[in-house]
Amino acid sequence: MTDAISNVQATYEPLEDRILLNITTQEHAVYSAWITRRYLKLLLPALQGNHPRTLKPLLSEEALGFLHSNSVEIDPRSPIFEPYEINEETLFPLGEDPILLTKIAFKKLGSDQPLMEMNPDSGAGFEIPFEASVLKLLANILQQALPRADWDLEMNQTFNLPEPSSLH
Repeated sequence: MTDAISNVQATYEPLEDRILLNITTQEHAVYSAWITRRYLKLLLPALQGNHPRTLKPLLSEEALGFLHSNSVEIDPRSPIFEPYEINEETLFPLGEDPILLTKIAFKKLGSDQPLMEMNPDSGAGFEIPFEASVLKLLANILQQALPRADWDLEMNQTFNLPEPSSLH
């Protein structure tokens, strides 16, 4: 994903027992992916700035402090939460069917633009900025879908997040 994120949605799909994550970019590209309970357990530490397996910090102390502070506010009225509409300009770089996420990788951690790769077992995945504002946004979106999943995972215990706001 090379352009800025314009919309993020996550919806629990009970028949699949998965969360469908849709990320839309400003260039009208839609990245759709399934998140399983197993993958979410890997993703949760990463959303806190930590390695998914070792739990060691991947970000600087300053960035981690920023991530865990209340200084990154998420406005529930933001256009990023608006439902996206598929039209003739919509692109599906990974195909129209969602990919099944199984792997997380990190790139450019020592730079000012670190990235988190979210990948299927084989084939192409996508990358997102590994920065506090994006991580908190993604955590907030997933927090919306998690209660419907009944996966016995709670993000509020791990994150300093406000109560979920209503998303479309």
